[in-house]
Amino acid sequence: MSDFYALLGVSKSSSQSEIKKAYRQRARRLHPDTNRNDPDARRKFQELLDAYRVLADPVSRSEYDAFLAADSVSGGELVPYEHVNSERSQRSRRLLEVDGVTVRFGGIVALDGLSFGIDRGQICGLIGPNGAGKTTMFNVVSRIYEPTEGRVTYDGTDLLAVPSHGIARLGIARTFQNLALFPTMSVLENVMVGAHSQGRVGFVRSILRLGAARENRETRNWAGDLLNQLGLGSIAFRPAMGLPFGTLKRLEIARALAARPRFLLMDEPAAGLTHSEVDELGDTVVDIRRQFDLTVLLVEHHMSMVMKISDHVVAMEFGRKIAEGTPHEVQNDPHVISAYLGVES
Repeated sequence: MSDFYALLGVSKSSSQSEIKKAYRQRARRLHPDTNRNDPDARRKFQELLDAYRVLADPVSRSEYDAFLAADSVSGGELVPYEHVNSERSQRSRRLLEVDGVTVRFGGIVALDGLSFGIDRGQICGLIGPNGAGKTTMFNVVSRIYEPTEGRVTYDGTDLLAVPSHGIARLGIARTFQNLALFPTMSVLENVMVGAHSQGRVGFVRSILRLGAARENRETRNWAGDLLNQLGLGSIAFRPAMGLPFGTLKRLEIARALAARPRFLLMDEPAAGLTHSEVDELGDTVVDIRRQFDLTVLLVEHHMSMVMKISDHVVAMEFGRKIAEGTPHEVQNDPHVISAYLGVES
């Protein structure tokens, strides 16, 4: 029987690090962007991703081993991910859970009972017309806004109990709809700012210069590596002021990655970019998801990019969810068509 271990090319005795390494190697070979002529490329990559999600999580892996031992499946078919996971392991793969979130500003309802979930490793597109409440939802997750009602759970933690300055240490980072860079600082220094939340040298040790130089050196090296990976290494020492807009967008992504997040929020990253830059940005988002093992929540108006790179899409209108599912399902949902085109659903 073909199973998840076979898909990743590992054995039942393989360590978690060996599984992660095997996934990264195979993901590079099987990614749809590198196999454009293979009509089954997306399916094969999804099977690989499902296998990794099960085996990389200790709870899901133990349940999958028990599932195989019980020999519950016959016929030599690939075991579907849904069949492996109990309610407990379903919770273990869910990274973000938004449940009945409502935000009111006086008499204005910005979010009205919004609920959706994002699994680990997914790129989730959050779409909707202007004023739908997408950025408000972002600001709830990043703890800028306090919801009037509802719950937000991140990796089993009540996110609404976490102060805004504490979310970076939970592994959450974001980019902004309007660039929020330091124009007179160098490109490298802007990225180093993003790593500030990961610093281990406290206030007193910084004053006494105990370990500060070493930490600063490590931060510079990490920031330099990120710039190289995003194609910005050659301008590391130039000030951010005066750089092309598309370059500044990539710089903001690098700064967010400097915080070593597990969950990246991207608020309209393609705004103001040319068509070729939008395509390049889409490839960049997919690449960093794979390289840094990220989960991504993406707010974007460029539908072609959202539908191309997203695993899951949530559509909103007037603060409510009107559709949720795969890109194909949401694209063809009559409520979504009505929201964008103004026709009767």
